[in-house]
Amino acid sequence: MLNYLFMEPDTLGHVRRKVPTALITWIVIVVVGIVALSLIGFKLFTSPIVTKVNPFPSASPHTLSSIGNASISSLNNTGAYEVADLGIPTALNNQAVLTGRSTGGQNATAGSRQLPEVAFVGSEYCPYCAAASWPLVVALSRFGSFKKLNIATSSSSEIFSGINGFSFYMTSYSSKYIYFDGTEEASSVPSSNPYSGFTPLGKPVTALMSLIMHYDQPPFINSAKAGELPFIDIANKSILNGALFPAELLQGKGYGTLIYDIAHPSHSYAGQAILTAANVLTASICTITGNAPENVCDSTAIHQASALL
Repeated sequence: MLNYLFMEPDTLGHVRRKVPTALITWIVIVVVGIVALSLIGFKLFTSPIVTKVNPFPSASPHTLSSIGNASISSLNNTGAYEVADLGIPTALNNQAVLTGRSTGGQNATAGSRQLPEVAFVGSEYCPYCAAASWPLVVALSRFGSFKKLNIATSSSSEIFSGINGFSFYMTSYSSKYIYFDGTEEASSVPSSNPYSGFTPLGKPVTALMSLIMHYDQPPFINSAKAGELPFIDIANKSILNGALFPAELLQGKGYGTLIYDIAHPSHSYAGQAILTAANVLTASICTITGNAPENVCDSTAIHQASALL
């Protein structure tokens, strides 16, 4: 009788194939692997996804110094270009002056006295906020300096997506003329938040909420623009909300390009829009600092921008 490898006769005389031991081992390994992968997949699809609320890094010292230098050198340029849809601050009358908190921390050079406050409320996902952050940073750099400022890009799911700008979330700014309070209501990380659809940034939101609820609506703001972001309050002497200029002017432009545009506005309409908006903001801030510092407030560019107020 012939011997069949891995075979033996059954009780009816038929030949029955025996399963090799090695094959049994491989089947066990495969089954165990499938079970393990299934458990991993279940874990991935049922566990909450943890996202980083503020994924943007801080602007480099070179970026901050470049903007600071451009903000001063640009004062020698023409103060007011023809910019379509330029946002102009609305003057407020008979309102209590908005002042900053005790200045021992943020504005160490100012001692313990109170300073007129410039307040900003925006959101990192918002393209109009990203665009407005450029002229605001330029204007503020003329009165002080940023120690910490995050770069930020508006959400790709919003209109005019991917606008490069700055986030004022947890920023650090120092000035002997003004107190700056900047907050971002939400990040650019999507979430189930019914208000905006983006992850709230929490603590800073409540600080200026009463200010927004009071001034970001009629009779201080046109009803058609009520509630729009960004919202800028210059010591309760003037306010501005919504786009400062067409945000689409900044689409596709990187930080290096925009800094160059600010320093050389004749080469770029984006640079002209940023500078004109910055000069208008600067002129408004000069009204609350007693026209200080003189090299800023008495410059030709700011005198020209004052005519737009």
